[in-house]
Amino acid sequence: MSATMSRAVLPDEILIERALAGSKECFDALYERHFQRVYNFVSRRVGNVQEAEDLTQEIFIQAVTSLSGFRNEGSFLHWLYGITRNLLKRHYHRKSRSEEEIGGQRIDIADVPESLQDEVTPERRAAARESGRRTLEALEALDPESREIYLLHHLDGVSIRDLSERKFRSEDAIKSDLYRIRKKLMEQN
Repeated sequence: MSATMSRAVLPDEILIERALAGSKECFDALYERHFQRVYNFVSRRVGNVQEAEDLTQEIFIQAVTSLSGFRNEGSFLHWLYGITRNLLKRHYHRKSRSEEEIGGQRIDIADVPESLQDEVTPERRAAARESGRRTLEALEALDPESREIYLLHHLDGVSIRDLSERKFRSEDAIKSDLYRIRKKLMEQN
Protein backbone atom coordinates (compact mmCIF):
# COMPACT_ATOMS: atom_id res chain seq x y z
CA MET A 1 0.00 0.00 0.00
CA SER A 2 1.41 3.43 -0.95
CA ALA A 3 2.12 6.13 1.66
CA THR A 4 -0.63 8.32 0.22
CA MET A 5 -3.11 5.47 0.30
CA SER A 6 -2.17 4.56 3.89
CA ARG A 7 -2.67 8.19 5.03
CA ALA A 8 -6.08 8.18 3.37
CA VAL A 9 -7.26 5.29 5.55
CA LEU A 10 -5.72 6.50 8.83
CA PRO A 11 -8.19 7.91 11.36
CA ASP A 12 -8.19 11.67 11.87
CA GLU A 13 -6.66 11.33 15.35
CA ILE A 14 -3.53 9.66 13.95
CA LEU A 15 -3.25 12.18 11.12
CA ILE A 16 -3.55 15.02 13.65
CA GLU A 17 -0.90 13.49 15.88
CA ARG A 18 1.48 13.18 12.92
CA ALA A 19 0.59 16.67 11.59
CA LEU A 20 1.45 18.11 15.02
CA ALA A 21 4.75 16.25 14.85
CA GLY A 22 5.48 18.11 11.61
CA SER A 23 4.03 15.92 8.87
CA LYS A 24 2.73 18.27 6.18
CA GLU A 25 1.45 15.26 4.27
CA CYS A 26 -0.79 14.25 7.15
CA PHE A 27 -2.33 17.72 7.36
CA ASP A 28 -2.80 17.60 3.57
CA ALA A 29 -4.66 14.30 4.04
CA LEU A 30 -6.95 15.94 6.63
CA TYR A 31 -7.45 18.85 4.24
CA GLU A 32 -8.36 16.55 1.36
CA ARG A 33 -10.66 14.47 3.55
CA HIS A 34 -12.67 17.41 4.93
CA PHE A 35 -12.35 20.17 2.32
CA GLN A 36 -15.51 19.35 0.38
CA ARG A 37 -17.76 19.17 3.43
CA VAL A 38 -16.48 22.47 4.81
CA TYR A 39 -16.64 24.14 1.40
CA ASN A 40 -20.22 22.96 0.83
CA PHE A 41 -21.25 24.13 4.32
CA VAL A 42 -19.75 27.58 3.71
CA SER A 43 -21.02 27.82 0.14
CA ARG A 44 -24.62 27.19 1.22
CA ARG A 45 -24.37 29.97 3.78
CA VAL A 46 -22.66 32.72 1.78
CA GLY A 47 -24.20 32.04 -1.64
CA ASN A 48 -21.15 33.31 -3.51
CA VAL A 49 -18.47 31.05 -4.94
CA GLN A 50 -15.56 33.46 -4.51
CA GLU A 51 -16.49 34.24 -0.89
CA ALA A 52 -16.95 30.53 -0.16
CA GLU A 53 -13.52 29.75 -1.62
CA ASP A 54 -11.85 32.54 0.36
CA LEU A 55 -13.58 31.64 3.61
CA THR A 56 -12.82 27.92 3.23
CA GLN A 57 -9.19 28.82 2.67
CA GLU A 58 -9.21 30.97 5.84
CA ILE A 59 -10.81 28.14 7.81
CA PHE A 60 -8.05 25.69 6.92
CA ILE A 61 -5.37 28.30 7.60
CA GLN A 62 -6.85 28.79 11.05
CA ALA A 63 -7.12 25.02 11.51
CA VAL A 64 -3.45 24.46 10.72
CA THR A 65 -2.38 27.24 13.08
CA SER A 66 -4.75 26.10 15.85
CA LEU A 67 -4.27 22.36 15.48
CA SER A 68 -2.41 22.10 18.77
CA GLY A 69 -5.62 23.28 20.46
CA PHE A 70 -7.60 20.29 19.20
CA ARG A 71 -8.68 18.22 22.21
CA ASN A 72 -9.60 14.70 21.19
CA GLU A 73 -12.97 15.15 22.95
CA GLY A 74 -14.98 15.04 19.73
CA SER A 75 -14.41 14.51 16.08
CA PHE A 76 -11.97 16.62 14.10
CA LEU A 77 -14.80 17.53 11.72
CA HIS A 78 -16.90 18.82 14.62
CA TRP A 79 -13.93 20.95 15.76
CA LEU A 80 -13.45 22.17 12.20
CA TYR A 81 -17.13 23.13 12.00
CA GLY A 82 -16.64 25.13 15.21
CA ILE A 83 -13.88 27.12 13.50
CA THR A 84 -16.13 27.44 10.46
CA ARG A 85 -19.08 28.78 12.45
CA ASN A 86 -16.88 31.30 14.28
CA LEU A 87 -15.31 32.50 11.06
CA LEU A 88 -18.73 32.80 9.41
CA LYS A 89 -19.96 34.90 12.36
CA ARG A 90 -16.98 37.25 11.93
CA HIS A 91 -17.59 37.31 8.19
CA TYR A 92 -21.25 38.28 8.62
CA HIS A 93 -20.32 40.88 11.21
CA ARG A 94 -17.71 42.47 8.91
CA LYS A 95 -20.06 42.23 5.95
CA SER A 96 -22.98 43.85 7.77
CA ARG A 97 -20.69 46.65 8.95
CA SER A 98 -19.40 47.30 5.42
CA GLU A 99 -22.92 47.19 3.98
CA GLU A 100 -24.02 49.82 6.49
CA GLU A 101 -21.07 52.00 5.51
CA ILE A 102 -21.98 51.66 1.84
CA GLY A 103 -25.52 52.78 2.38
CA GLY A 104 -27.18 50.51 4.87
CA GLN A 105 -29.08 48.61 2.21
CA ARG A 106 -28.85 44.83 2.40
CA ILE A 107 -29.16 42.71 -0.71
CA ASP A 108 -30.28 39.12 -0.25
CA ILE A 109 -28.66 36.62 -2.64
CA ALA A 110 -32.14 35.09 -3.16
CA ASP A 111 -33.16 38.39 -4.80
CA VAL A 112 -30.36 38.18 -7.36
CA PRO A 113 -31.39 36.52 -10.64
CA GLU A 114 -29.97 33.02 -10.95
CA SER A 115 -28.24 33.96 -14.22
CA LEU A 116 -26.08 36.44 -12.27
CA GLN A 117 -25.07 34.07 -9.49
CA ASP A 118 -21.77 32.23 -9.68
CA GLU A 119 -22.13 28.58 -10.50
CA VAL A 120 -20.38 26.07 -8.27
CA THR A 121 -18.72 23.59 -10.58
CA PRO A 122 -16.34 20.71 -9.87
CA GLU A 123 -13.61 22.70 -11.65
CA ARG A 124 -14.13 25.69 -9.35
CA ARG A 125 -14.10 23.42 -6.30
CA ALA A 126 -10.85 21.82 -7.49
CA ALA A 127 -9.35 25.26 -8.13
CA ALA A 128 -10.40 26.41 -4.65
CA ARG A 129 -8.88 23.29 -3.10
CA GLU A 130 -5.60 23.83 -4.98
CA SER A 131 -5.53 27.54 -4.09
CA GLY A 132 -6.06 26.65 -0.43
CA ARG A 133 -3.22 24.13 -0.54
CA ARG A 134 -0.85 26.69 -2.12
CA THR A 135 -1.82 29.33 0.44
CA LEU A 136 -1.18 26.92 3.33
CA GLU A 137 2.23 26.10 1.87
CA ALA A 138 3.02 29.80 1.44
CA LEU A 139 2.00 30.52 5.05
CA GLU A 140 4.13 27.65 6.32
CA ALA A 141 7.09 29.08 4.39
CA LEU A 142 6.85 32.45 6.19
CA ASP A 143 9.04 33.10 9.18
CA PRO A 144 7.11 32.64 12.47
CA GLU A 145 6.93 36.38 13.23
CA SER A 146 5.49 37.26 9.81
CA ARG A 147 3.02 34.39 9.97
CA GLU A 148 1.85 35.53 13.41
CA ILE A 149 1.37 39.16 12.30
CA TYR A 150 -0.54 38.08 9.20
CA LEU A 151 -2.82 35.63 11.02
CA LEU A 152 -3.51 37.96 13.94
CA HIS A 153 -4.54 40.73 11.57
CA HIS A 154 -6.42 38.74 8.90
CA LEU A 155 -7.94 35.88 10.88
CA ASP A 156 -8.31 37.26 14.38
CA GLY A 157 -9.12 40.80 13.27
CA VAL A 158 -6.44 42.45 15.42
CA SER A 159 -6.09 46.08 14.35
CA ILE A 160 -2.82 47.54 13.11
CA ARG A 161 -2.75 49.78 16.18
CA ASP A 162 -3.10 46.77 18.51
CA LEU A 163 -0.44 44.85 16.58
CA SER A 164 1.84 47.86 16.88
CA GLU A 165 1.40 47.87 20.65
CA ARG A 166 1.83 44.09 20.97
CA LYS A 167 4.98 44.03 18.84
CA PHE A 168 6.45 47.31 20.15
CA ARG A 169 6.74 48.64 16.61
CA SER A 170 5.27 51.61 14.79
CA GLU A 171 1.98 51.31 12.90
CA ASP A 172 3.84 52.14 9.68
CA ALA A 173 6.24 49.25 10.31
CA ILE A 174 3.29 46.86 10.82
CA LYS A 175 1.60 48.15 7.64
CA SER A 176 4.84 47.66 5.76
CA ASP A 177 5.18 44.12 7.13
CA LEU A 178 1.60 43.27 6.13
CA TYR A 179 2.15 44.64 2.63
CA ARG A 180 5.38 42.66 2.24
CA ILE A 181 3.74 39.47 3.58
CA ARG A 182 0.70 39.80 1.29
CA LYS A 183 2.98 40.40 -1.68
CA LYS A 184 5.03 37.32 -0.81
CA LEU A 185 1.90 35.18 -0.40
CA MET A 186 0.51 36.37 -3.73
CA GLU A 187 3.82 35.60 -5.49
CA GLN A 188 3.81 32.08 -4.07
CA ASN A 189 0.15 31.53 -4.88
